[in-house]
Amino acid sequence: GQLPRQFEQDVLHALIILFVKQNAPFVNKSDDKIEYDINEKTVYFTFYQLCKILKVPINGQYIKKIKQSIIKLKITQYFSFDDGVFYDKEKQSYIVSNAQGISWIESLNFVSVKSTKDDETRDMNSVVFGDFLIHNLKFGYFSYLSNTERYFSLSSGFARSFYAYINKNMKDHQGNKLKYIKRSYDILMFKLGLDYKYPSRLKA
Repeated sequence: GQLPRQFEQDVLHALIILFVKQNAPFVNKSDDKIEYDINEKTVYFTFYQLCKILKVPINGQYIKKIKQSIIKLKITQYFSFDDGVFYDKEKQSYIVSNAQGISWIESLNFVSVKSTKDDETRDMNSVVFGDFLIHNLKFGYFSYLSNTERYFSLSSGFARSFYAYINKNMKDHQGNKLKYIKRSYDILMFKLGLDYKYPSRLKA
């Protein structure tokens, strides 16, 4: 099947937003760099919450689509070789050799519970994030999601990917803004979900 694309990334970001809200504030353990003290890995959610964050209609069609996206994020494993595609925020470098697959989601649980009081069915869902995602979260890799309105107000999937990528990589591990970001075309095409055969078309 296909690798996770933009909608799956949006769903992942929505889950991270809920995770931060449920566990904040995070305490910085270090005096000279960003290193948040995060011990939790689980986020609890309803599909109503995810639809609201994603700004999509709250109906069966989108709930099904969100479920499928979470499952795809769970079953997809990435392997990083040669030039590397996974960025380690702590080490400020790409993982160039990793024989073990990396998944954004370690486990998931979709549960609907029927209340004995009002006979209504309610979601009690959860996702456990993978270790690498939590590791990068500790070092501020997803800090751009603090401006959720800005992120989800962008009209296209490419715009959201580009915004996220720039904001994730614009600071070093000490929180200092970088003067420039240098990446290969292969990494940009992977990270932004592009499919250009020639680098000249990517420049355009």
